[in-house]
Amino acid sequence: MTLEPFHCGICGASVESKTGTGRMREYRRGVPLPVPDDFGMPTCTGCGEEYLSVEQAEALDALQAPAYATWQTQHVVK
Repeated sequence: MTLEPFHCGICGASVESKTGTGRMREYRRGVPLPVPDDFGMPTCTGCGEEYLSVEQAEALDALQAPAYATWQTQHVVK
């Protein structure tokens, strides 16, 4: 998927697809999980706001689902 250039609705800086290590995204309320290093997320170069389309959010959810299942086994009382 190609990102059409646009400007951030918050600060006006440009939004570019960003990949990299150490990124986290809330999978379910209160459960931040790592984002795969090679997953590109449209991110504002000024304020860091992320702009995911519905399709991108669904794709990221699918990639994070196994990590959430692991999280559940460690945090949910049986």
